[in-house]
Amino acid sequence: MKKTLSLILLFSVSHVFALKGGVYFKAEEFPAVVAVYQTSRKSCTATKIAPKMYLTAAHCIALLNLSDFMRGNLYIKQSLNSFSGNISEIYLHPSVELNDFTGSDSPRLRVSSIFSHIFSRNIIDVGIIKLKEEIPEIASMGFYEGRIQRKMPVTLTAYGDTGSGYPLFPRTAPQEIKKVGGLFIQVKPSRKYPAEVMPGDSGSALLINENGENKIAGVAAWKKPGIFGSTGYFVHPQHFQDWAFDVLDGLVGPNYTLPDFD
Repeated sequence: MKKTLSLILLFSVSHVFALKGGVYFKAEEFPAVVAVYQTSRKSCTATKIAPKMYLTAAHCIALLNLSDFMRGNLYIKQSLNSFSGNISEIYLHPSVELNDFTGSDSPRLRVSSIFSHIFSRNIIDVGIIKLKEEIPEIASMGFYEGRIQRKMPVTLTAYGDTGSGYPLFPRTAPQEIKKVGGLFIQVKPSRKYPAEVMPGDSGSALLINENGENKIAGVAAWKKPGIFGSTGYFVHPQHFQDWAFDVLDGLVGPNYTLPDFD
C-alpha cells in the first residue's frame, strides 16, 4: 500500500535541512547544483540531470505553489546567477502517493502520515521537476553507479539559508559516509568533518567524485537531530536510479502537467 509524505514532514524537514559549516562555492565548481524556490522561506536544492530536468526531494515539489497566480513559475539560483523558469511537469517516485491536488485556487499536493515516513522508512523521497525552457548555463550531472560503502569520501553541496532565511548561499564541505543500510545513506558530522545539514538543503545531492567528475550518490530527504551532531539521511540512488532513467527516457508519465499559461 502506498504511503504519502505528511504536511508536518514538509515543514519540519524543509526547515531543518542548510549546510552548517563548509565554504562558499562558485557556479563553475558545481555547475549542476542549484537552488529552487518560489518564496524566500520555501527553498530547496536541486541538481540538473538532463536538459530541463531537475532532481530534488519529493517533499520539495509538494511545497510548490502551482496556482494560476504563480503560473508555474520557479526561481532558480546558481551561485550568484539567478534565472526564472516555468514548470512544465512534475514527477514523484511511485512510493510517494499522489492523492490528487486540492480543489482550492492554489492547488497543492495532498500529503499525510509523518510516522509512516520516519518509522516505516519505505517512502523514496525523490521527485523531478521539468521546466518548459532549457537553461544552458546550468550543466547536467550523472549518477554514481558504483558500490557505495561506509567511510567513502563524499561532498555535501547545497544552497543553505544559514538559519536566517533568504538569501540562499551556496556552501560545500567534504564528508564521510557513516552508514549504508535500507533506503538511506547516513552522513553525520564528526571532529574531522564538522559540517552538517540544516534549512534549504532538502533535495541536495550527495556527491562522489569519480575520475575527476562529480556524480549523484544520494538525495537529501530528512535529518535526525542528535546531541553530538545531526545525522543527514540521503536516499540511496539504487532505489530511484531506474525510475529516474525511465522518466528521462519518456517511459514514465508525469504526476501533474501544468497548463500553458498565456
